[in-house]
Amino acid sequence: MKKFFSLVLVLCFVISLVSCGNKEYDLVGTWALDMEDEMMSDSYAYVFNGDGTGYYTLMGIPYNFTYEAVNGKITIVYDEYEVEADYSISGNKLTISSDDTELVLTRLGD
Repeated sequence: MKKFFSLVLVLCFVISLVSCGNKEYDLVGTWALDMEDEMMSDSYAYVFNGDGTGYYTLMGIPYNFTYEAVNGKITIVYDEYEVEADYSISGNKLTISSDDTELVLTRLGD
């Protein structure tokens, strides 16, 4: 019986290590535009949910989207268009780059 519980604990530990290392889950949370050291969280922010949905606020108005993030690439599908871009996370900064455009957001909260 002890061997069984030991095996279950080891399996849980391995699963938690694998899931913690998944960079796509790092994207989940609220990110706000950071312009010249002034947080624009009330004006412009993105919220990425763990289920591939989210919304962004523009001047306090929410707009829904869906997204898929895999291997540093993100596809965001808005109501009328789709954006494919590269993304990276460094500390509390999220950078989304597409063509000649770069958006840098800062994680809000924990």
